[in-house]
Amino acid sequence: MEELTQLLDSNKIEQIKSETMALFPSQERDVQVMHHKVIGDKYKIIDSIGKGGMGSVFLCENLFLKNNWAVKKVEIHKENFDDGEIEALKKLHHENIPQIVDYYIMDNSLYIVQSYIRGYSMPEYVNGYSLSEDLIKKWMIQLGSVIDYLHSIKPSPILHLDIKPGNIIVTPNENIVLVDFGSSIINRKHWNNSKTYSMTYSAPEQILGKPVGSFSDIFSYGKVFDKLLDTAITEGCISENFYRKYKDIIKTTLPLNPELREKNIKKVLNKIKEL
Repeated sequence: MEELTQLLDSNKIEQIKSETMALFPSQERDVQVMHHKVIGDKYKIIDSIGKGGMGSVFLCENLFLKNNWAVKKVEIHKENFDDGEIEALKKLHHENIPQIVDYYIMDNSLYIVQSYIRGYSMPEYVNGYSLSEDLIKKWMIQLGSVIDYLHSIKPSPILHLDIKPGNIIVTPNENIVLVDFGSSIINRKHWNNSKTYSMTYSAPEQILGKPVGSFSDIFSYGKVFDKLLDTAITEGCISENFYRKYKDIIKTTLPLNPELREKNIKKVLNKIKEL
């Protein structure tokens, strides 16, 4: 862990640029357009972090506090924009998700300001560092606690609907943070209208355009750790006993039929904590 922390403390700007690529998948940069642009008279764009299907993400500096934030730019139609969803996301407070602090509408674009998470995506971390039984168990509990938190929100649970390794950041302390709520559904009445998915990690009902629910996020959770356990056993990082016990738990989250799938993440967490 010291090695990871030291690496993250060096060459600040270049490191910020490369690390934060993990926050949102990046394929192209538009620094020339946005460089030095000030959002809301408060946040100055420093660099482009990345661009994905849901929008562009930039590294910015708070001109008053002199600290760094991530700003996501999303093209919108003002007449169809519902600020209630952003306000709902601003109210989220959990140590394993970014905090949204501000949002602005400028030039038919929505700019969402959220905490900048230092670290690497889970795939990048797994490719560069060794896994362990304690680390995998910790991650399973942390991600499960985030899902439990989102699904327990009243009056309507929040579905993330894009849980995958690329949206999970491993911090210098080897904790994980779930990012990118661009596909999330805030209002229960929209649970029939999920339009985005990952072929590898999304639940079958989500891919097929059928009604989704908390069981859809639980399927994605299971997929993440099913593949992580396979990687860990292949690389000799965990014992056969650990692999078998945790695989048995994960299997309850993966039936293709939602009716046969575990629908309560608390039950999954309790089984993990008991081991």
